[in-house]
Amino acid sequence: MSEVKPVAGQWYEYTHAKQRVLCVAQNDKDACVIRDKDGEFEVVYAFNYDLLKHLPDCTGWDWEEETFPQWIDHQQSGKSRSNVACIKRTSKDLYVCVRDDGGEELYQWSDDCAERLKSGFWKQITEAEALALLEKVRRLERAVERQR
Repeated sequence: MSEVKPVAGQWYEYTHAKQRVLCVAQNDKDACVIRDKDGEFEVVYAFNYDLLKHLPDCTGWDWEEETFPQWIDHQQSGKSRSNVACIKRTSKDLYVCVRDDGGEELYQWSDDCAERLKSGFWKQITEAEALALLEKVRRLERAVERQR
């Protein structure tokens, strides 16, 4: 028997059909009722619970699972940059500040980080854009070295 115990109001992927479903009801014994995006209902019995993958972060039909890494421009300049070229979010819970010298410092992703991204204070960018930021810093460093 599956370890998944469907809970009403929670989202699942019906793995055999690659279809998002909402659990709308369950009983204490051996069954739950799911609803698909088209509004169709289906009873799923406990012996088939292994076909349901819980999506704890899902917020609705249009929700997309996050993929990693994610690249972020912190959009800071001058001393406030703290020698950080860009940010690489490596998982739901962790991110790395990529320093100008290519070194990395690991941090916990927090609600504050999410708010900075949501508000536009930080900006999500592509990996190519992140590498370009790092290369820009290195070019500036080389130019300064040549002038010395």
